Amino acid sequence: MALMKTVFAGDSITEGITGDSYLKLVQKRCPRIKAVNLGLGGDTLLGITGRLKKYLKKHDDVELLFLQAGHNDIILPSFMDLGASFRTFSLLLEKRGSVPVAECSRFGECFARQLQEIRSLYRGRFWVLTLSCVNENPDSPTDRLRREYNSQIRAAVQGTDVRLIDVGREFDLVLQDGGRDYRTRSVKDVLLDSLLAKLPNGSMSISEKRELELTIDGVHLNTRGAQLYAGLIAQAVETSEKQEDV
Repeated sequence: MALMKTVFAGDSITEGITGDSYLKLVQKRCPRIKAVNLGLGGDTLLGITGRLKKYLKKHDDVELLFLQAGHNDIILPSFMDLGASFRTFSLLLEKRGSVPVAECSRFGECFARQLQEIRSLYRGRFWVLTLSCVNENPDSPTDRLRREYNSQIRAAVQGTDVRLIDVGREFDLVLQDGGRDYRTRSVKDVLLDSLLAKLPNGSMSISEKRELELTIDGVHLNTRGAQLYAGLIAQAVETSEKQEDV
């Protein structure tokens, strides 16, 4: 049986270098897919969808498509208040093309427009994922903003033939009683976390030390967070396969 070419477009959570990779777990659960990882650390809605559209123009054999975008549209503007190294890092990412859409209603309009442009290039099965968390403390400014962005994502998908995987809602349910307010302190910490998380049980060890539930730093996934993602995506793939077989 031929493998289904499946594209995953997103940021560092999709890329899977920092923290645990949900995509590796999806591939184990869904052996019929051939995954193409278009995740890129630090990328924003405009950067992710721009790269995806370029890919789709060159490849007409994509059967399944998963898109998640928006974490860094929240994170990069917040870096401007965290010191020189974060500001420099943010500006370098913008120069690369990872430009944030930092105003909520504008983000929603832009998200809807990008979906239309992607749909003009690709007519296959297409899922959008909401944003998981940007600080495990639901009362933090960045995570409150994430919930507003998720409302915009849900609105953009509503009334279209694009399907929604509400990862954000599932994270909210786990963290609804309040998580720890943890933010990465330096760019160096991000790089160090990437290395330590690859050790045996590395991501969960980092999370336990920081008293975090689903992430190693408020954003990037630990084993439990990756399993949550993978379960939702695998369920979508399996349901789609059953519908195709009918």
